[in-house]
Amino acid sequence: MNKARIEGIALSKLQSCLLKSDYVECVFSTNDKFPSWDGFICLYNKKDSPKKSDLHRRIPVQIKGHFSEPPYQSLISFSVEISDLRNYFNECGVIFFVIYLDNNVLNTLFFQL
Repeated sequence: MNKARIEGIALSKLQSCLLKSDYVECVFSTNDKFPSWDGFICLYNKKDSPKKSDLHRRIPVQIKGHFSEPPYQSLISFSVEISDLRNYFNECGVIFFVIYLDNNVLNTLFFQL
């Protein structure tokens, strides 16, 4: 499976999990349109209220899909450019999601922070 497909499936899986909450809205970019980030998770104070006045916090996220067969590796690594680290620091951080995918992609499984 090619890298772009793995990243797209990982992004889709994360979004479907997060959207189960009535207080979350996802703003994710496909094909790396944002510099340094894959998008943002918006948290709202009120249920089903994506109004500017109800926005509690915008959280920058970076999403990495990792194709592997069970049993999953206990350690994986990704290179991060210094410019990305500076941007994360200036934004007050980032949540870095690593999403494991296997051949049974429709029943994908596991998040590691």
